[in-house]
Amino acid sequence: MCKPNVVFCLLRRAARTGYEVAAGVKTNPARAQLHTAPGTSSRLIRILHEARYSDGQLTRLTPAPPASRRTAKTAGKLLFLLLALGQIGCAELRARQRGREGNRHFKEGDYRAAVEAYSASEQLYPLAVVSLNKGLACRQQMLPGAKSAEATRAADCALSSFRRLKELSPGDARAEQLYQQTLFDADRFEDLVRLYEQQLASTPDDPAAINGLIQVYTRWDRWDEALRWMGERAKRRPADPEAHYAVGVFIYNRLFAKGGGPEKSTFDPRPGLEPKQPPPFGPGDITGKERIALADQAIFELKRALELRPTYTEALTYLGLVHRQQSFAYFDQPTAWQASVDSAEALRRQAAARTEHAPAPASP
Repeated sequence: MCKPNVVFCLLRRAARTGYEVAAGVKTNPARAQLHTAPGTSSRLIRILHEARYSDGQLTRLTPAPPASRRTAKTAGKLLFLLLALGQIGCAELRARQRGREGNRHFKEGDYRAAVEAYSASEQLYPLAVVSLNKGLACRQQMLPGAKSAEATRAADCALSSFRRLKELSPGDARAEQLYQQTLFDADRFEDLVRLYEQQLASTPDDPAAINGLIQVYTRWDRWDEALRWMGERAKRRPADPEAHYAVGVFIYNRLFAKGGGPEKSTFDPRPGLEPKQPPPFGPGDITGKERIALADQAIFELKRALELRPTYTEALTYLGLVHRQQSFAYFDQPTAWQASVDSAEALRRQAAARTEHAPAPASP
């Protein structure tokens, strides 16, 4: 049964206003009538309670002779509010029951039935926990990379539930985290870009939004945009060596993946007794001036990281690796190739020497 404490408070206030109450109770066909008098408010509460919880009907409220019409009107409003609160309380109880039903289905792995139960709960009364659980149940029906109508419906269901959770519980950080993660898992890249750009419009120095854009464009395979935002992050954090280091490593990984494999490292373009054929580059590989320009950008960022942190051995290591990647653009220029290889080797030896003289880690 529904027993919100506020109901009894309102009943007591109604009993003090000088009302007489006529209530019809199904379990007792006779009408119960009570005139307020000293010491009778508890009886009034009892009669109204029986009428409410035995499905009785409050048939009429008439002002008692001693009370003024204003007092009677106020009491009437209180009693109408009482009835409304009673209905809300019962709706919430039924909503929680359906929510628990959904939880049972969720634990059993029947996510479709769980979503149906949670949806029925939402129709009865808004509960943040139900919206959260419904979103999680919808996520369980998502298939990574799937573009089917069923996968789209599951993603839409999860996103709608987490939006509702944000409305019902604005302080719950899980709502935004799950909403963004669902966008990622559903490959809703356009929505993510709009979301992060809106955040940057309101907070231009928001690092989370910039990091989000880098992740989105990388996952979206829009490498140029990802690099642009990485460079933007380094510009906004000019004194952060790791921001500059990240740009250099990001470019190195791209150069390695696009035509910088081990077979290139073993080729020597210097003239010999026999003509030499350089290893071929494949479609989509980065070659020539583009490779040189990207390597120069990475070298600049890694040198900046070393300026800010002279002991940054990792940056020194990648600086040598980038020089080696740049040398692959000079297979037709043996002198330039030799200069890049020599720079790479000198930096490799310097990084190795630092590693050898590094102090041993302390024993736990």
